[in-house]
Amino acid sequence: MPDNTRHSEASLPLRIEDADEAIVTFHPQIWHDNRALTSDDTETYTVPIEAVLDDNGELLEDDTGGSDKLADHENAPKRAQNWSENDPYYVTIDGLR
Repeated sequence: MPDNTRHSEASLPLRIEDADEAIVTFHPQIWHDNRALTSDDTETYTVPIEAVLDDNGELLEDDTGGSDKLADHENAPKRAQNWSENDPYYVTIDGLR
């Protein structure tokens, strides 16, 4: 069965078991004319591999409630952790290592 999960890059290893951590990016957005616009001023950081896996051991999908919770991870920059819940953002999983 093909993996239809969206990820920002194709650099993810074939085996999650080979990775110790994930590289994730916080994408802040601002409201403009009732639309969320994404800033180029992103924050990239690493989290343990367990943080990017769902209950079935599969990678979380980018730009979902599951991956967006990575903005609150203890390894996330303070800017991401303190981002207002009223301001939009999303988080992507950019790679594993």
